[in-house]
Amino acid sequence: MARQRRGRTPVDVVTAVHRLGGTCTWRELRRAVPWRLIGRAVEAGLVTHPGNGVYALPNADEGRVVAHRLTGVVSHRDAALHWGWKVKVAPTLPDVTVPTGRKLRDSTRRLATTHRRTLALTDVSDGWVTTTVRTVIDCCLDLPFDEALSVVDSALRSDRPRHVVVAAAANLGPRHRARVLHVVRLATPKAANPFESVLRAIVLGVDGTSWDPQHPIR
Repeated sequence: MARQRRGRTPVDVVTAVHRLGGTCTWRELRRAVPWRLIGRAVEAGLVTHPGNGVYALPNADEGRVVAHRLTGVVSHRDAALHWGWKVKVAPTLPDVTVPTGRKLRDSTRRLATTHRRTLALTDVSDGWVTTTVRTVIDCCLDLPFDEALSVVDSALRSDRPRHVVVAAAANLGPRHRARVLHVVRLATPKAANPFESVLRAIVLGVDGTSWDPQHPIR
């Protein structure tokens, strides 16, 4: 009750999930907000609870509606959230990939952050969202390095095999392949969250430095 009197509301749950990378466990969320607010936020549709102790922002569901309207598929950061991966910043507009060359009306362009790429059927899961491998590749190709690294670190923490992405990248053109492999080879499941991933991305950009995640101090 003391926390309620300080003005905490279910909106604070949304803020917490944003800060936790757009998806989180009950334990992570409970450390940030009172447990009573979590249920209220779910009931209000502010966050989703797909099960297994996972809480997330409703971006993927909203993205699915927009993607259908644009005749595209949910991709990039929204696809990452759908697969339960953490992102540096949850997008305010859904990430949607539409085929190269497709014309969009001005009124629909404002509904999403659109990406142009013609995907194979094998790149799409359930007809509306990019597969895990395609999601990693797209994030590496189109997002800033620190955001891409955050996604790939999280994917590796979720036991996505690194070698599968490396094998898929072999089918890309030389420039795209090099960009994907640069991120994937620097990624590590040891990074606990996007904050650590972004910090590592900054350090990796400084010449003459190295970074060993979770290095034990004796």
